[in-house]
Amino acid sequence: MYAPYEYGPRAHFSCFKLATSTHVLFIHDDYPLSRKHYGFFVTGNTGSKFTMNSTTGVLVWTSALDYETTPVFTLVIRAEDSQGALGAKFSVVTVVVTVIDQNDNAPTFSNAQYSLDLPETTAIGSTVFTFFANDSDTGDNGRVTYALLYTDDNEMWILNATSGALLLNGMFN
Repeated sequence: MYAPYEYGPRAHFSCFKLATSTHVLFIHDDYPLSRKHYGFFVTGNTGSKFTMNSTTGVLVWTSALDYETTPVFTLVIRAEDSQGALGAKFSVVTVVVTVIDQNDNAPTFSNAQYSLDLPETTAIGSTVFTFFANDSDTGDNGRVTYALLYTDDNEMWILNATSGALLLNGMFN
């Protein structure tokens, strides 16, 4: 015959999205008739982004998660019956929370304005400057493209949308 808690409670979890900013993870054991007094201890809670109700086993992330700051949380949760009494049993579960990168960072240039001095003899097709903007997002969210928004003479310049290279496309007067 199987004796509950012979090897300790078996912790399981379910994840629910309740609203756009509140998510919960419910930790529970296999034994619905077991003693109801057990505690939860969380490690790996970088930046205190998660809180856990030690009575219900509900794990909630209560502040914004940021991929660029912490892309993965590895939470180790311990469920213990009888709140540490002699002979108490426990179980440990590891929950890995992977944060999905959002397009939440704008590209930035190292300078707000650039100034170029070019000789009149600069050859057409020459790369006269290469812009670089950094975006701390990853993947497609971090891919930067470049475009000329305004110039005195749109036909005088070509800007490579991928590399940021600015090419001379005409002769100086």
